[in-house]
Amino acid sequence: MKNRDSYPTDAVELRKQAEALAKQNAAQSSERLAPMSPEATKLTLHELRVHQIELEMQNEELLRAQAELDATRERYFDLYDMAPVGYITVSENGLILEANLIATSILGVGRGALTQQAVSQFIHKEDQDIYYLHCKRLFETETPQACELRMVKMDGAEFWARMEATVTQNAADTPMCRVVLSDITARKQAEAALRQSESQYHELFESSSDALFLVDRDTKKVIEANSMASELYGYDHHELLAMKNMDLSAEPEETSRHTHEAKTKLGLVVRIPLRFHRKKDGTVFPVEITARTFLREDRAVIIAACRDITERKQIEEKLRKNEEQFRDVLENSQDASYKRNLQTDTYDYLSPVFARISGYTPEEMKTLSFEAVLDMIHPDDLAQTERVVAESMSGASGKAYQIEYRFKHKEGQYRWFEDLFTVMRDARGHPLARIGSVSDISKRKRVEAEKEKLELQNRQLQRAESLGANGRGHCSPL
Repeated sequence: MKNRDSYPTDAVELRKQAEALAKQNAAQSSERLAPMSPEATKLTLHELRVHQIELEMQNEELLRAQAELDATRERYFDLYDMAPVGYITVSENGLILEANLIATSILGVGRGALTQQAVSQFIHKEDQDIYYLHCKRLFETETPQACELRMVKMDGAEFWARMEATVTQNAADTPMCRVVLSDITARKQAEAALRQSESQYHELFESSSDALFLVDRDTKKVIEANSMASELYGYDHHELLAMKNMDLSAEPEETSRHTHEAKTKLGLVVRIPLRFHRKKDGTVFPVEITARTFLREDRAVIIAACRDITERKQIEEKLRKNEEQFRDVLENSQDASYKRNLQTDTYDYLSPVFARISGYTPEEMKTLSFEAVLDMIHPDDLAQTERVVAESMSGASGKAYQIEYRFKHKEGQYRWFEDLFTVMRDARGHPLARIGSVSDISKRKRVEAEKEKLELQNRQLQRAESLGANGRGHCSPL
């Protein structure tokens, strides 16, 4: 069979050769047909027609197959050009032989200008060694190779790329490589941001003044612990990572497990105000725990902050004792102490002494509005009381005020009260509360009234005596 390249390409010459072959075939056919009988000739012509039809059918099949091949080739080139990654073919000496449209877009060069360009000129100068080592391994081992490096577009813009290369051969058995080129700049930026975030997280994790633990919610194992955890509990870092969170508890295991399981819903931040933990040396101490559960690499992880509140509890105990002593003083005092919340218009505190001097229990008074309290004051003392209270609302912070008024006892009679108070204010000077004490001065008022009565009688007597003496001085002697 002749090679396709040996056929003449000139149409006129091809026509002449075909006519010559046809005449030769016709002559040979005539020679073969001459001695043949009419029946044999007829059969031969029939066979020739059938063969002609077969050739025509085969020709149509070939044309259809060629059309399908052309369509497939067109689809292949469409997929090749429009692929989401760059495809380039590189010779053994590093020259670009072919490139798809995405590759030209990634490198910023037109397809015609890109061919026969050295790939190395698009490699960042600091990453040239990575590229040459990649190529060396590729052609020495003939196994697929991949690397990530920085590249430079024709306009000088830098970007991160991933190269995945395989060795192949062209029709002349010359080695070359196929390279898949991907722009991974966005991924590299995300990785850098993630590294920075992790670095900041680690810095915050280690610099916390609380003992911090990362605990696997399902296995209860400690995944990570900061340096403060080692300092607080007395275990080194490796010892903590070999423990479960409940190993640190000084409470019954059932109590610890119940508390743990009830507080580990995903995304929920919980604060456990008081638990008792045990240090390595056996010391039991109170802790306050704040925890949150989140997903980390598809598993639920609890971050728990444990704070030693021993000092706070000691202070709270001292305050509690001081408060008890102070409350004993207030409740055994002759004066009724109170704190009136000016925001809610109710009493925050009213000592039991008030019940003794007014007949009303603190519980009865606590719900009364200020207007209701004013209704218990004698009408003759109401104007003065309202004036002093209004003055205190706009007066200086810490200034003391004093009022005397008659208060209606629960049994119906009025008693004289002395009210000494001051107004608490916030940082901007807004009134928050009125704090004071009330004394029953009814006895003193009676004494003062008796005294005034006696003084009035004395003055009247002195005036009468003075008038009498003056009258005798003007009488004529007998």
